[in-house]
Formats: sequence, structure tokens, C-alpha cells
Amino acid sequence: MILYALKKGNIMKTIWQVTQLNSQGGFCCVLGFFESEEMAIKKTFEGLEKDYKGFKKEVYFVGRNQWNCDKHDFIIDISEKKFNTYGEI
Repeated sequence: MILYALKKGNIMKTIWQVTQLNSQGGFCCVLGFFESEEMAIKKTFEGLEKDYKGFKKEVYFVGRNQWNCDKHDFIIDISEKKFNTYGEI
């Protein structure tokens, strides 16, 4: 995705990272990177519904771009990351 954007002459300034957290908010894994928030949400929910049948019925929005799933005991965080900036990621 990033290489495609660079080849087309588009300079991406941000990317959306999808992270799975445990129920206490600790890091589990990165599930993907996307060019828009809408795409991140759409693809994440599609993927998690395949991995965890019934996920869409069990998940609820808790704010700050986070969704909680009590049944499967994890949190999904979708956050914007800026390119070419220094700081903790």
C-alpha cells in the first residue's frame, strides 16, 4: 500500500493502525495498517467476524476509537499514526 502510493506520486501523511489489546489494555498484536479510518474499520470488522463468529453482535464502542468485546476478552484500537514525525508510537 505504501509503495503503491509512492509510485503513484501520492505522499501519505497518515496511516491507520489496528491493534488488538487484552481486556486490561495491554498490547497483543497489530492486525493491520490502512490508508483511511473507514477502510480500517470496515476491513477489521470483516476479518474479526471471520475469526470470531458473531463478533459484530458482541462488540461495542467504548470511545477513543476503541471497541470492546467482552465475550472474547479483548479490545480493538484503531488509531491514526503520522509519518515523518518523531515521538513515541
